[in-house]
Amino acid sequence: MDNFLNKPIVLNIFALLLSVFLFIQVSDSKLGETARNVISSNDDNVAENIPVELIYDTENYIVTGAPEKVNVRISGPKSLVVSAVTLRDFQAVIELNDPAIGEQKVEVKINNLSDKLTAEVTPAEVAINVQERITVEHNVTVKENKISLEEGYKIEEVTTSPDKVSIVGGKDQMSKISSVIAVLDSKDVISSDVKRDARVVAVDEAGKPLDVTITPAKVSVDIKVTPPSKTVPINTEVSGKLPDGLVLESISLSETKVNVYGKLSVLRDISEIKVPIDLSHVTETTEYQATLNVSKNAEFLSFSKITVKIKVSAIVSKTYSGVPVSPLNLDDGLLASYPNGGTVEVVVSGTETLLNQIQASDLVVTYDAKDLVVGTHQVPLVVKGPENSTCNISNAQMEVIVSKK
Repeated sequence: MDNFLNKPIVLNIFALLLSVFLFIQVSDSKLGETARNVISSNDDNVAENIPVELIYDTENYIVTGAPEKVNVRISGPKSLVVSAVTLRDFQAVIELNDPAIGEQKVEVKINNLSDKLTAEVTPAEVAINVQERITVEHNVTVKENKISLEEGYKIEEVTTSPDKVSIVGGKDQMSKISSVIAVLDSKDVISSDVKRDARVVAVDEAGKPLDVTITPAKVSVDIKVTPPSKTVPINTEVSGKLPDGLVLESISLSETKVNVYGKLSVLRDISEIKVPIDLSHVTETTEYQATLNVSKNAEFLSFSKITVKIKVSAIVSKTYSGVPVSPLNLDDGLLASYPNGGTVEVVVSGTETLLNQIQASDLVVTYDAKDLVVGTHQVPLVVKGPENSTCNISNAQMEVIVSKK
C-alpha cells in the first residue's frame, strides 16, 4: 500500500482531485452569495405626473382644488420598482365618502401597488373645497365697449346664439356670479355685419372669472353695425327736349333729401344724389318710380326709390296789345318819340295756366339807344316775358325819332 501511494502518478491524481473539490466549494459559495445579494437588493425611483382620480358623488357635490397630477416615489426590490415605474399600473386616488362641505385637507392614496413596495406621494395631502352642486341657466351678454369699430361706425344690435347657457358649479362660486359674458378674442376692426364665435365666462362683480362649468362653452355672436351717415339733397338732372307742342310746367319729387351711409372718407366727397330725367320721351303728364343710385363707393341709402311727377301742358298763345316800348342807354340830352305811338303787340306762348296769370305789365319790350343820334332810326326790339313763356313781337322793328330836349 505504501508503495502504491508513493508512486508519482498516484500523487498527481490525488492532487488534481483535491483541486477540483476546492474549486467547486469556492464557486458554490460565491454563487450563493451573489444570489442572496440580488434577492436582497433594494432601490427607489420617482414616477412623475401620475394622474389623480377624484372619486366622489358628482351628482350632488362639486370639488375644486384637487391636483390633476402628482409625483410618486416608489421604494422596494429593484426589479419591482423598475416594473412599477415603467408600467405605471397603479393609481393615485382621492376618495371622498360623505364629504363635509367647505375647505379641507385630504390624503392622496396609491392603489394597486405591490405589497412589497412602498409609495411616497408629493404632495401627500392636498387642500380641496367641497360644495353643494348647483345648476342654473343664465343669459349671455356681450360687452359692446370691447368691440373695435372703424371710425364713425356704431353698434346697431348684438345678439348671441344661444342666448342662454347652463352653468354648473359649487354653491360658493355660483353665489358670486354677477354676469355671464361672451368674450370676443379677435381684435379686428369691424366695419360691416359679422358673426364670430366667443367663449363664455362667468364673472363676479369685479370681473374676475369664476371656477364653474358652462355648457356650451362657446356661443355665436352676431354683430350688426351702422356706418356713418350724411344727409344730402336729391336733385334732378334733366336732359332731352319735350316734343313740339308741349311745355314743361313742373317736375316734383316725393322726397327732397336722403341719408347716405358709408365710410367717412367716402361721405366727404358726396354732396348730392341726382335723379336723371329724360324729357324726350314724355308726351303727357306722368308719374313714375325712380331708383336712386348709390354713388362713389357709399354703402347704401336710407331709401332707394322715390316718386317723380312730370307735369306738361299743350302750348297755347295769347296776344297782348298796347305793350309799351322803352329805350335803354339813351343819352340824357336826347328825346325819343314814336310815330306809331310807342306800343306794340306781343304774342306770348305757354301753358294755359301760365297765360291766365300774365298781364301786359309783365311784358317788357326794349331797344338799345346807346349809339343813337338826332334823327330817324329803325331799331330792333327785344321782348322779355315771365319764366316758361315764349314771347314774340308781330313787328320786330320800330321807327324812332331822336331829337334834342
